[in-house]
Amino acid sequence: MVKRYRSYFIVALILFLIGAWLGGAQASSLSAVLTPMMHGLKQEAVTLKHESVLATALALFYNNLRVSLIMMAGGLVLGILPFLVVIANGALVGYVLATLTAKIHISLWLAILTGILPHGIFEIPAYLLASAYGMRIGATEFRAIARAGKPGMWAYLRKDLWTIVLIVAVLLLVAAFIESSITPILLRLAIGG
Repeated sequence: MVKRYRSYFIVALILFLIGAWLGGAQASSLSAVLTPMMHGLKQEAVTLKHESVLATALALFYNNLRVSLIMMAGGLVLGILPFLVVIANGALVGYVLATLTAKIHISLWLAILTGILPHGIFEIPAYLLASAYGMRIGATEFRAIARAGKPGMWAYLRKDLWTIVLIVAVLLLVAAFIESSITPILLRLAIGG
């Protein structure tokens, strides 16, 4: 199964990194697009601030799983949606890092190590896998339209669906618990507050 998605996973990773670079390097230019997304995240954070770690983790898990499932199902639209969502997620990460380093005056590497890496090591691969699956669906559609596909390509996608959903869900669940419990502590230590 890994071989079937490796190239799509690599494409998703490249798109995510391009998005992160754009979000960080062009933060001021992209603020009109990314600020509403940030505002939504801030509102969610304020709502969850007084919740327990469990309630916060479950809310984060639900939101991230929903986005991942949208990326997977969005592959049915010729793979365009997972392509765009993975770039947008990367851009949001880059924008958050640029904003964090500018407003709080901590180094980029410290922001990555404390604010992204602890939960991102699980969350980002989950997003990339969901995006890879969605892009594979889109590529299979293109091949079917061109009648260049191999017999059984759709069968592989159907067979892999629940395995990928399970892997993505487990990764996102672990990420959500880390993001709701460990990441805030590390960020407070990094900021010195």
